[in-house]
Amino acid sequence: MDTGLEDILGNPMQHATPSLAIFDLFSDKLIRRHYFPKSLLKEDSFFANVIIDADRGDCNNAFAYVPDLGGYQVIVYSFNEDKSWRVKHNFFHFDPLSGDYNIGGVNFQWTDGVFGMAVGKRLRDGTKPIYFHAFSSTKEFMVSNKILQNETYSQSPESYYDYKLMGDRGPNSQSSAEFYDPETGIIFYTQVNKDGIGCWNTARPLTQDTQGLVDSDSDALVFPNDLKVDTEGNLWVLSDRLPMFIFTSLDPVEYNYRILTGPISDIIKGTPCV
Repeated sequence: MDTGLEDILGNPMQHATPSLAIFDLFSDKLIRRHYFPKSLLKEDSFFANVIIDADRGDCNNAFAYVPDLGGYQVIVYSFNEDKSWRVKHNFFHFDPLSGDYNIGGVNFQWTDGVFGMAVGKRLRDGTKPIYFHAFSSTKEFMVSNKILQNETYSQSPESYYDYKLMGDRGPNSQSSAEFYDPETGIIFYTQVNKDGIGCWNTARPLTQDTQGLVDSDSDALVFPNDLKVDTEGNLWVLSDRLPMFIFTSLDPVEYNYRILTGPISDIIKGTPCV
């Protein structure tokens, strides 16, 4: 049976034991709730994203990758084993030169680590590249899903060299979420300091010249926080003005939360991502 996976993640700052809830989206029934062992958590652990690595019709071998932006680690969950473990790496940390933000007229500094992750297309050897980046960083990295899925090896010193630097997005290109579109091979990612959405065609090396800004709007796209591509080739973006909520205040007469969408074929026109 094809099973959709959706997450409900507890925040360690609000709940004693954060958990991952897995639902069958066709029946709206809870399949399982997995509680993360407290030994995996750190004092500043914060889960703001979750990525599912699963193939249609093979849900027993599904994995979830949960970036911990405050603990600078990724928690891996195996559905088959109903078990979770943490993976640590230097690339999960923030860049101290990329922690300054200017969004919607608000200046602030964050030290958020690994946040955005995207599951790439299956390669000939059966593995998938997992792209990732820290929020307070402009660099993009990659590691094979088989490294993350191997609990023993992923925690060994030898695994350090399996992580690769893909490139640098350039100045002021800090990003929260990203998503890989299997139809085009393009990774779409938020551009929080630019009130926009960026793109990179993974068939080309990642440089400032091979990326594009598919849209930028100083009103509708203030703090784009999440995005996804649906099965019909549409990009969906959530913007929420979070910095204003945290550091100043939200104007109740304005639209502070938006869901925007557009066909990929249209929004990538004129960009290096085509």
